[in-house]
Amino acid sequence: MLARTGYYVRLWLFVVSSFSLAFCLHSLLQTPHTVAQEYNHHAHPTVSTRSRQCAPKNVTWRQIFTDFYISSVYPTVGFATTVELHFVILGSAKVWTRADTNCTCLYYTPQHNDSASEEGILELLPESHWEDGHNMAAGRLRCKLPATDTNKTSLRVHCEQGNLSGTVTYSMPVVTDKEPANLTFAHCGLIFGLYNENQAAVVEFIEYYRLMGVSKFFWNGMEIGERTMEVLRYYEKEGIMQLSNWILPFNQTSGKSVHYHGQVAMQYDCILKTAAHYDYTVISDLDEYFATSLQPPTFASIVHNGTSDCATVRSDFMDKNATYSDTFDPQSGLPLLRTATVTQRTNWVNPVSIRSKYVCRMRTVDLPMIHLVNRFKIYAEGGTLMVEQTSPEPEETLLLHFRREDGATVAATEEFRAAQLAPQLSVNVHKVWHQLFV
Repeated sequence: MLARTGYYVRLWLFVVSSFSLAFCLHSLLQTPHTVAQEYNHHAHPTVSTRSRQCAPKNVTWRQIFTDFYISSVYPTVGFATTVELHFVILGSAKVWTRADTNCTCLYYTPQHNDSASEEGILELLPESHWEDGHNMAAGRLRCKLPATDTNKTSLRVHCEQGNLSGTVTYSMPVVTDKEPANLTFAHCGLIFGLYNENQAAVVEFIEYYRLMGVSKFFWNGMEIGERTMEVLRYYEKEGIMQLSNWILPFNQTSGKSVHYHGQVAMQYDCILKTAAHYDYTVISDLDEYFATSLQPPTFASIVHNGTSDCATVRSDFMDKNATYSDTFDPQSGLPLLRTATVTQRTNWVNPVSIRSKYVCRMRTVDLPMIHLVNRFKIYAEGGTLMVEQTSPEPEETLLLHFRREDGATVAATEEFRAAQLAPQLSVNVHKVWHQLFV
């Protein structure tokens, strides 16, 4: 009898584990990958048992030599005549300032003796924050694709600095010349421990941005808690979320430091990842809401239905005395929307260079910054910029910060533009909440 019982237990465990594996594979296959990816050996953040069965993949960093790390590689897209591969890098000041630092990309096919090499270009991305005392910063390595015979399947990157050197190998990323579907929108974001106690805020943000037109969220996570992970897993299963664990390749208590968890590298990786597959990418934090008086109130309207390649939107803080943690209706137990209940902002709109965020055709962007685009890459003959940029007046479109800011002035202006989505947003948020927690 005991032997038979053990057999059925083992059979049941096999069925459950097979189902979990199938679900994980389904989630992975939902998202197109433009570059070969690999697991590393860092521990996953604390999540529930159910979430661990399909834990988010860690971002992989590969060390070239001391204080020089390469993460992802993507082909550039757009109207440039030369296709390049861009590598996301974290490096020390020596990497970016020493003239003897150089890299070469070797393109080859295993089992064949043919190869082609291109000298790489190392560039520091804007906002290194050296002035804040950080000694690590984000940058990129650019390598042109070979002018002829682009059928190479493998890629070797070799870098040197003085007597230091190192080599890493990648599979060749897929290069596509297919234009993304018109007026499709992706979102790049970072989610971390602050939201472990505010799952309703995460659901509200995602559903708000979906109503605005975003169809896919590419988020990096840090120290995500159990209930928040359940929310993200729900959206991964729905096929509208790709979540990765953002793990730096060094310990910031070891004397190495980088600005805000390596945000510049994180954002550049997401921009490269989405540029070929979505017409526009939206850059914002999870407490920032684009609100517009245009109708319909969508990102398509903000970019004037595609006539604007990039819209940089100025920002303002909502009422600093409002409650921004999750609140619930005492009768139904369902979340109350912050975008519907907080309807006052300060009367000080930041200039475009401070705290702005943007929605752009990333295939036109060369050097992005956290709050705006530093440089575009599409030029006509003679060097004339051929990108249509807009920075709407606050009366048209504004970025609202739904968080407490100690330096903000007292709210003095009514602001209902985010609240205009409340009727449908409430329905969508409550539907998800019921499925997850009720």
